[in-house]
Amino acid sequence: MDVTRLNIASSLIKLGPTRGRFWRRDFFAWALRGWSTAYTLLQSNLRPSVGFSDSTETRRAFESYQLGEALTFWFAQHHLGVEVVTPVERLRDSISKHQLASPPPKGLPANYRAPKKVGPRSEPDLIGFSGADTHVLECKGLSSFAEGRPVSPSQVTSARNKALFQVCRIATINGVAPKTRTACVFSFDTATRGLVVDPPETEAFDLRFNLASALRKAYASVLNEQFIEVSETVGDGLIGAQIAPGWTFGIDASVMGLVAALSDQASAERLLGYLKERRTQSPFTGGPMLDFGPDGLFLSGPEDNPDFRDQL
Repeated sequence: MDVTRLNIASSLIKLGPTRGRFWRRDFFAWALRGWSTAYTLLQSNLRPSVGFSDSTETRRAFESYQLGEALTFWFAQHHLGVEVVTPVERLRDSISKHQLASPPPKGLPANYRAPKKVGPRSEPDLIGFSGADTHVLECKGLSSFAEGRPVSPSQVTSARNKALFQVCRIATINGVAPKTRTACVFSFDTATRGLVVDPPETEAFDLRFNLASALRKAYASVLNEQFIEVSETVGDGLIGAQIAPGWTFGIDASVMGLVAALSDQASAERLLGYLKERRTQSPFTGGPMLDFGPDGLFLSGPEDNPDFRDQL
């Protein structure tokens, strides 16, 4: 995978405000937590760190999910062509049976089996936006360090089946079929690996929500009062705040103007249209020391040093 710890840290920071009330209030708490999570759990070659492998099974399960969600976020933006990603949790206005489901465009994998342990209200993790298109994503993170044994193929298949079931529940989003439904499974043992599957829908549910509210949630990291208070101009057309010595998180100023104006469907469509056009004509570009997402958010820091696999 062409992903780095910097990319993962950036995704974790963007997802930070969705963790609960405390994290939504404190910009520095979730920013530092996201940054340190990526650099303490993974080595520069993305192999799990000693601290990650030695943590308790319960803690490791939570950390694996966090990393899996961040990698799914990164995958959506860099391989699905998505500009903005937001969690489904606490987002939906309603999820209801859809009367007319289109026939599946293709069959599910031959060895697919409906999972046995999925709640009736189970839903996918993330929704991606690219112009008028939407994408449904579910992420799973697995880890195994017992006597050096890697995550087994049966564990990956089981997680994939559950993820497929969850993304397949959504037939439409605000009345329109999503462009993709993607199950992402990432395993952490002797290395970091990913499995991505794009199936059709199997159930006819319609997910409905307010688009402007969804985008405000996606940009909660820079709409936070604390970020607004401490942020400043950090470059040509960039606004950011230092989260640690040498590390800055921020947003393109032109995008921030559109984000700050989010109030209704029209303002939401203007933002998505601008990001889509910007990606085509003049995309945000990153580098070894800069993760610049297509959503206009960025994280800059020192170049990763392969000689120090546990930097923190």
